Amino acid sequence: MLPTASRELSERVYWNALLFESDLLAELDLPHSGIVQFEESVGLPCGFEEEDEEPVGGGRDDLWYFLAEIALRRLLNRVSHLIYSKGTSTAISSLAPIVAELDYQLTQWYESLPIPVQFPHGRIMLSNPVQTVLRLRYFACRTIIFRPYILAVLENEKLGMDSTVRENCRKCLEACIRQLEHITEHHAGHMPYLWQGALSIVSQSLLVMGATMSPSLSSVLPAPEQMDVMFQEVIEEVERYAHLAPSLRMSAEIIREAEERRQIYLRNSGMRV
Repeated sequence: MLPTASRELSERVYWNALLFESDLLAELDLPHSGIVQFEESVGLPCGFEEEDEEPVGGGRDDLWYFLAEIALRRLLNRVSHLIYSKGTSTAISSLAPIVAELDYQLTQWYESLPIPVQFPHGRIMLSNPVQTVLRLRYFACRTIIFRPYILAVLENEKLGMDSTVRENCRKCLEACIRQLEHITEHHAGHMPYLWQGALSIVSQSLLVMGATMSPSLSSVLPAPEQMDVMFQEVIEEVERYAHLAPSLRMSAEIIREAEERRQIYLRNSGMRV
C-alpha cells in the first residue's frame, strides 16, 4: 500500500496520461497503450494532505476541475465506443436509445459540478477560464453525441422530415454553434487545448457548413448573414494558429476553401441571392 501522498501522485499521473492519450487518439490514428483498461481500478484524486500548511487558495477549484475533466473524458470514451467504434450500427432507429442515455449522462455530469466550476448555459462570455473550458468541452461532447443525425440527413435529405431526427439535428447544431459563436473563448484552454481546440473548431465548422447547404437543416440555423460572420471569424481565428504546426496550416486552408465553395454552392443552388 502506497503512502497517501505517493498514491495521490500516482493517481494524478495515471489520469493525466489517460486524458492526454484520449485527446490524441480522438484526432490521430495511433495505437492504444491499453491504459484505459485500468480506469475502473485506479482511484480518483482527492487532494494532498499537507501537514502544518494552510490550503492554497483556489486549490480546491483546481481539483474539482481535474475531476470534472476525468469524468467527462470517461463519458467521451463511452460515446466513442458505443457510437463510433467499428462494427457499431449507425442506423438511426438503433441509435435513438443510446444517444438518449448518453445525453442524460452528460446532463448528470453537468448537474454534479460543484458551484464554483459549474458554468452558466447562457450565451455570455465567461471571465472564469475553468468554467469556459468546461463549457466548451460540454458542448463538444454534446455535438459528438448527436452528430450521427446530421451525417444521416446530409446523406439522405428525406430523414430531415422526421420530427425526432430533426430535433436531434437541432441539438447537435446548437452545440456546434455554442462552440463557435464566441470564438476567442478557446484561448482559455491555452497550450493543453490549443491544437485540439483548433481541430475541433474546424470540425464543427465543416459540419455546420454542410448543414447550411441542406434545405431541412438550414431551417433550424440562425440567419444566413449571422452564419457568414461566424464562419469568417472562425477562419480568421484558425489562421492565427497556422504558423504553429503543419496540421493547423492545412486546417486553415481547408476551412477557407470550404467557405469559398459553400458560398458558390449557395449561389448556384438558388439558396443565396
